[in-house]
Amino acid sequence: MRLAVRGKIIAIALFHEWSLVGGYFPGHKHFIHETDAVTQQDYEMAEFVSSIWDEDDHPLEYGNIVLFDRLSIVEPMPIIWPTLQAGIDRQFAENASVMVLKAFPLEFEGYIVVEPGADVTDPPELARRRTAMKRLYRRQLEMSGGTGDESWMWRVMRGPAPESF
Repeated sequence: MRLAVRGKIIAIALFHEWSLVGGYFPGHKHFIHETDAVTQQDYEMAEFVSSIWDEDDHPLEYGNIVLFDRLSIVEPMPIIWPTLQAGIDRQFAENASVMVLKAFPLEFEGYIVVEPGADVTDPPELARRRTAMKRLYRRQLEMSGGTGDESWMWRVMRGPAPESF
């Protein structure tokens, strides 16, 4: 999804959409296995979804799962969030059961400790940025979850909310 003002792109959002073929959910293990063949992010999403929704009441039985993979804001503007929300609703509301995202600041993507024996824990800036992103996603995209150290968040569009939260 590209957001533009007067022909100039101000933000780009990337989504992956998962759906059932034939309307039959084959189970958590099969879903996780299928996503593992696509990307690490899809695999982690499937593990997360499978950990909080019951196999007998899985979101795929109510519609598609939309993974909001990344958002790159080229030029920050107040119009981005309402436009993005409207675009998500227009594109996915009819067929989606849940939208899932991982609050992770892209500037830390590929973060590698270069000194042997150095502390490999996340830098403090990462925790602060992740916490700020979770607040932003709750406010702007009506996302749930993301409590504590958990970075995964969701927004139910159709079907039941997870029982474990």
